[in-house]
Parts: sequence; C-alpha cells; structure tokens
Amino acid sequence: MMADTASIESWSDFGSLDRKSHVSSDRDDFDETAHQEHLRLAGIVKGVHADLRRKYKRSTGETELEKIWNDHCQNKPVLSKYADAMHHLAVDHWSKNNQETRIDWCRDVILEYFKQDGLKKVLEKEKRRKEKLAEQTNTDNQENGRTNHQENGKPDSELVMSDYSCDVVQPVLINANGNATNDSDDKDKNVIPLSEVKDISSEHFEHEKSLDCDKTLTSSSCCQGNEPECVLQTDLCNGASKNLFIKREYNVVDVPVQGKIRLLDVGSCFNPFLAFPDFQPIGIDISPAAETVFHCDFLHLRTTDPLQVAHDTMTTFINNLKDPVEWLPRECFHVVVFSLLLEYFPAPYQRWVSCQKAHELLMYNGILVIVTPDSSHQNRNAGMMKSWKVAIESLGFKRWRYVKQEHLHCMVFRKVAITEEEKKESFLRGITADMLYIPQDFHDIPVDYSAVSDSNSYSGSFEDEQFYKAYTIHELPVLLTDSEENDD
Repeated sequence: MMADTASIESWSDFGSLDRKSHVSSDRDDFDETAHQEHLRLAGIVKGVHADLRRKYKRSTGETELEKIWNDHCQNKPVLSKYADAMHHLAVDHWSKNNQETRIDWCRDVILEYFKQDGLKKVLEKEKRRKEKLAEQTNTDNQENGRTNHQENGKPDSELVMSDYSCDVVQPVLINANGNATNDSDDKDKNVIPLSEVKDISSEHFEHEKSLDCDKTLTSSSCCQGNEPECVLQTDLCNGASKNLFIKREYNVVDVPVQGKIRLLDVGSCFNPFLAFPDFQPIGIDISPAAETVFHCDFLHLRTTDPLQVAHDTMTTFINNLKDPVEWLPRECFHVVVFSLLLEYFPAPYQRWVSCQKAHELLMYNGILVIVTPDSSHQNRNAGMMKSWKVAIESLGFKRWRYVKQEHLHCMVFRKVAITEEEKKESFLRGITADMLYIPQDFHDIPVDYSAVSDSNSYSGSFEDEQFYKAYTIHELPVLLTDSEENDD
C-alpha cells in the first residue's frame, strides 16, 4: 500500500512537472507570438515614416511638400493602419512591463511644474535675476551720469531733480491694436482698465524702461505684433518715470495654478491623458484611433484671436469643441504635448511650424512637452538635441527640463515673450527650420518601398534602427542623464 501510495505521489509529481513544462512551453509560444506581432506593428509605423521621407526627398520645393502632406492626410487606408498599429503598441506592448511609460513621464513632469513648485521656482529665479539686473543698471547709470555731469562742470549736488520734468503723467490705456488712448469711452473697445489688471511677477509680463516724464508715450513702447493686450502705467521714481507693461491675467499662468490643467495632445491617437483627473485633455490627430480624439491636421490648424475670458469660461469652451477641429484661439492651453510626433513629419520645416503653432496656443508660462525616440547612447545625438534647443528657444521658449531615457529624449520648454527684434536677431544668427533635423533626414529610402505593406522587411541605417528602437521593444525608461531643471 505504501509502495502504491509512493508510486501515485511520484506520478503526481511527474504530472505536475509535465503540466509546468506545458505551461512554460505555452508561455514561450505566447511570448514569441507577441514579439512577432510587436515587430509587425513597429514595421508599419517605421514604414509610414519612411514612405513620407522618400516622397519628400524626391520633391522639388515647398509646394510639392504641401501636396505630399495633403495626399497623405487623405490616404485613409494607410492612416487607419498606422493609427491601429500605434494604439496597439501603446496599449498592448509598451504599457505591459509595469514600468514608467512616456505618458507617465509627461504626467509627472507636468504636475511637478504646475501643481508642485516647478513654476514657482522659475518665477522666483527670474525675479532675483531681474532685481540683480536692475541693480547693476542703476549702478551703471549713476556712474555714467556722474561722469557726464563732471565733464559738463556740474557738481554732484545738482544731480537731483534739475534734469527731469516732474509733471504727473496719467495712466495710459493700450488697446488691442497697440494704440495708446486716454479716452475712458474705450472701455467698450476692448481696452483694459488699469483697475482690472493684476500685476504678474515675471520679467516677461512686467517690463521696466526709464524715460523722461515729458516724453510722448507711443504704442511701440508696449504691445508688439501678436502679443496680448497690456496696460502702460507710469510711476515716479527719483524724478524719472517708469513704464510697467502688465499683461492681461487671462493669458498668463501664475502660481498657484487653479483648476484643471488644459492640455492639447497633438498626434494623440487614443487620448491617454484622459486617465488623469488633474487634466482637461484635448486629443487631436489626423487619424484618431478612439472616439475621444478629435480629427485635426495640426499643420493646417488656424489660430484665432485670444478669447480673453475667465478660466471657467475657457473650460466650457474646450468642453464644447466640435469634430473636426479646424481652429483654436491663441493662448488658451497650459500644456501642448508632442509625444512621438515631430519625427512623423518628413521635413524640418513642418516640425518648425508645429513648434510655432504650439507657441501661439500656449498661455505665457505654459509648457511644450516633447518626447522623441532615440535608443542611441546619450552622447551620440547630443548635437541634434543642442540644435533643437537653440531652434525652439528662438521661437519664444526657454528649456526647463531635459532627460535622456534609454530609448527617448524628453524635453520641456516654457513659453516666454519674444519681440520682433529678437526674431530678427535669431534670423541673422542663422537659426532656421533646418536645425530641427533628425538622423533619418540624411538617409536614402528604397524607391520601391511601400508604406501599406505589413512586412517589416525595411532595414534602414544603424541610425535609423537606433532611432526607432523605441518602437520595436518595450519602453524601458532608464534614466541616463540628470534633469536640467531651470536651464534658462
């Protein structure tokens, strides 16, 4: 009986091992099947990118690039296959390893900036820098003034009020066209009363410039180009007047940030930010993979005048957007996200236009979050990242954060004010759209390659494979560099 019992137990153990062996074999088969499916989906993504680049390289100018892009946006079979592939990659593959994904990183850095102390530290740093600059300027002015008066034979004791007219200057209102007016009736002409404006503690929203009290105030000393309306307020300080150009509250992100964060996710696919309660996300895509994403060609999106409304009214407007989205008001979002977007475009010019449009749509102090793939060592494409930084900052941004993960570059740029003079200076320095390049821009694509094939047989250069490796394996965001917080 004991022998029988031992025999039974032995067979039971053998059966258990046999079942484990079958389970292990089944798991291996499943993993191999999943891996092959992963490669197939990644091949579709790479194929669409390669096909666009091939057509662009054969084009002869900007007009033909426009036609290539318009034809692509009308190619429903390819767009649908691409959207389905990206959706399955993100949901079924990239998020299954229980590690932080690109969406998690975006969420965390956005909340750090708006809800923790990120923006607060930026404003405090700018305030200290502004005070130091003002102190240095005053010292320089005093030295220059003392030298000039001594050269003219004037003693220092006469450097008091004799050189300034001390008439009190009334506040001047600046309308939306940048014209100065003292007419109180202009309240009905979209002019901001001084009493309704909140002083914002930032160098980009409160500019100071000394001038004599008897000088004429002109619109050129305040609003320029498409900058928001502002108020010119005069004040007396040591006999001289100062101009405080104060931006309207509606288009400036200040601390503390109240309410939900308005977020525009460009190339959203399936609107992953809907999962986070702190955001009011709007997902747009040329081929949405979910009903929660609006159809929109971001390159052709029209931007209109700012709505100039309160936070809750803007929230209502965003909640009532209709599909397709063809226009959006400027300065209405806290965040614009380009996650795996810029490398989709075959031309640097299109990436440049996208960043310009993001600047228009962001509130001042709002942020542009960029995630782009690259599995190379952090130093291999360091020149490219430096080039991107210079180009994007020339559009009116300051980089706040940069992180190189194992398969991704992750960047955050803060929107700041930019003048026409600064734009001209950037042009003269040779800063152009070509600086927003990716390694694939310089590689040839086989003439007979088709984006509609399910095959992942296309094999690019080493740089191609390293750049797109983030698509072909699970995202493993191992941090390789420290954050460059407040790198501005």
